[in-house]
Amino acid sequence: MRLFALLMLVPGFALAQAAYPNMENFGVDVDKSADWYQQCLKVADAKPAPAPSVSAAPKCDASDAYYLKLDQAVTSDAEWAAVRSCAVASQNTAVLSMLYANGLGVPRDTAVATRYACSTGAALAEMEGRVQHLASLAPNERYDHCDNITSGTMGAVCSAIAARRAERIKTAFTRHVRSSLAPAQTAAFDRLLSAGQAFAKTHAENETAPGGSGYTGFVIDAQARENEWLREHLAAFEKGQFPPAANFAADDAELNRLYAARMHPAQPDPNAVQPDAIRATQRLWLGYRDAWVAFAARRYPQMDAAALKALLTQWRIKQLQRV
Repeated sequence: MRLFALLMLVPGFALAQAAYPNMENFGVDVDKSADWYQQCLKVADAKPAPAPSVSAAPKCDASDAYYLKLDQAVTSDAEWAAVRSCAVASQNTAVLSMLYANGLGVPRDTAVATRYACSTGAALAEMEGRVQHLASLAPNERYDHCDNITSGTMGAVCSAIAARRAERIKTAFTRHVRSSLAPAQTAAFDRLLSAGQAFAKTHAENETAPGGSGYTGFVIDAQARENEWLREHLAAFEKGQFPPAANFAADDAELNRLYAARMHPAQPDPNAVQPDAIRATQRLWLGYRDAWVAFAARRYPQMDAAALKALLTQWRIKQLQRV
């Protein structure tokens, strides 16, 4: 699911509300003498800087724009002004809170940041955590809206943000590696990336236990974790850091034992990950493993193929142990 669509699932994350503080998502009675509530009242009249003159693009995604600029090596004040213009136009109070808390394109102002945090839809514990976090923010500390999540809904939103940021890094890195490959290596590399993407997606969707408000976030995290595994190991191999010799036969035997146990559980549970889902994922993993070995044979001929297969098998064992 696209990040923008996820954000729209969270009332108040990207939309303004009439009441202040924004308590529409609490679902419980509020103690108005609580410290967080009183903090919100203290900053209710905090004034943001004059609106930027930059025009926001129609239907702009302020959250994506914020993290895109945050991950740049250098970002100008004009670029941050464009992010703030987008946040103002889309009434994304979460992004406005981060801009003021971190002094990005505007003077750092924790009172204004807190006012925007108090205007953003959240679970009660999240609201309390953010307000207290801003009240104690250290001079050089970076504040993020995802620092204080407690709900499954916001967990999914923040997992999607983290996954998109990681995907940008992976895409840039794999593009760099591909540009350095010999023609005979390129096709094998493309097959590896395609097999890795298919496995990561299926593993996340098929082998994450269903149910609960955190399910969507767990699926996103699992897919991102697998993509990051590929990127980290590719980076190590590019530096000549290869896996040490290992007993692949023993690892393979352990994987087969564990896989058989998952195919025939002693006590089947209809609410757990089902054998058919694991079987379909395992087939993709075998193709992914073979794609790694085929690419490594062309790119890293000095690497021991058995050691690579052992490394991949050990990681797969850990995945099945979590199922």
